[in-house]
Amino acid sequence: MSVDRSHPVITAMILLVSALSILPAEEEQAIEIPPGVTVRTGFGVGAQNLGFDVAESGLSADDLSLTPNVPLHWIIGAAWKRVGLSLRIKLPATVADLETRGRTEFTNLQLQFFGDRNAVEVNAQQHTGMYIENEDDFDEEITDTRLDDLRLTTLSLAYFRALNPRHSLAAAYKLNAWNARSTGSTILLGSYSLIGIEVPGGPARSIPAAEGTIWSGDVVIFTQTATVGIGYGANLTWNNVFFAPLLAIGFGGQWGEYGIGPESGRSSSLAPSIYLRASAGINGPRWIAAIVGSFDSRSVQTPYLTAVQGSSLLEFVVGRRFPMRRWRGTRDLEY
Repeated sequence: MSVDRSHPVITAMILLVSALSILPAEEEQAIEIPPGVTVRTGFGVGAQNLGFDVAESGLSADDLSLTPNVPLHWIIGAAWKRVGLSLRIKLPATVADLETRGRTEFTNLQLQFFGDRNAVEVNAQQHTGMYIENEDDFDEEITDTRLDDLRLTTLSLAYFRALNPRHSLAAAYKLNAWNARSTGSTILLGSYSLIGIEVPGGPARSIPAAEGTIWSGDVVIFTQTATVGIGYGANLTWNNVFFAPLLAIGFGGQWGEYGIGPESGRSSSLAPSIYLRASAGINGPRWIAAIVGSFDSRSVQTPYLTAVQGSSLLEFVVGRRFPMRRWRGTRDLEY
């Protein structure tokens, strides 16, 4: 089946430019902005996962859960006032993981713009090669836990808007400021996602019991989803210790094309999305030590199967703030 992938990319770029151009001006917040430069480092891991509903396929398990083998990454970054840059450097995968999970080829590009009341996140990811994570849930024989040529492509854009002018998204999730007291706010959400799933030969190559079902042919799914929603975020602060959870749920329309075995066509449906953010640790005038995590979940629906695609990220970072005193030069010199 031939699927046109050109117009969704153009759509995504237009949405990104539009989102950045309409960001309201930031209002003065009741937070402390640290002087000087903040340097941080740490480690993290991020992963995609893909869950298929196989309840009506004749298999004993209700879900087929697939995930890539993605190693740890090292984080280095610096920030000055509200401007910061972070790099994630991929670390080598362990021999044990390569032997049991195989190798995943992946590309991961992220852009994040965090202000006090507004935040925009753009992620573009592609993973080739995944393994069956829940093989123990099946009574049927699984001849190979690897799907080496399974390709998962995602492009997502999420916009968050805090209604409370005293609540800072940047302080909660970028740690480039700190709250003098606890705050909370209703959060408005707007999101767009593009998801492509390609499984040449279908999962039946690994699960012989799936032969003769919808799983025994090529699977190609390509969807776009736009949602709007609402949620709530808080930054609970006690001295320099903080906990900042955020949950937003969106609902909107999805349209796409699919080719599943001998069946192909176009589909449209209503689809939900879930965005979870959380951070906790110490955010003080000099030192930072925090765990920062995120999880996004999106539905992929066709007339023949339903999939849930999730993106998760968990990082541990430590940092130090260095004040920069202004050089006064020399004054009142006589010659």
